[in-house]
Amino acid sequence: MKTYLMLLATIVALSISYYFVVALPANNRARLDFEKEKYRNEQAEMKANKLAEAEKRDRNGVLLYACLTSADKTYDHELALNGIKNGTIYSVDSRKAAVISKRRVDAVAECHQQFGF
Repeated sequence: MKTYLMLLATIVALSISYYFVVALPANNRARLDFEKEKYRNEQAEMKANKLAEAEKRDRNGVLLYACLTSADKTYDHELALNGIKNGTIYSVDSRKAAVISKRRVDAVAECHQQFGF
């Protein structure tokens, strides 16, 4: 009976030792590897999102510039059609000038609204 209890105590002690020496560290290592992989994936996703946002901002900047250039050309063209050239500038009736100027302001505002700056 005494040897039976000693054998049982030894088996219990070895089981507990195995858990703390082998199983628990392996579990912690696996959990740590999972957390590291999760962190790397989050970092890669954030980097991809930042890159996509920068590309979108650059593309919108180019489109905004093109839109503003078009608005300016349209303004200059309308001045040329409705005005009388005096050297390098155009003389336009004040009512027509106000309408042309309002169209330009509206076009510029639309460009900014459309391309988000």
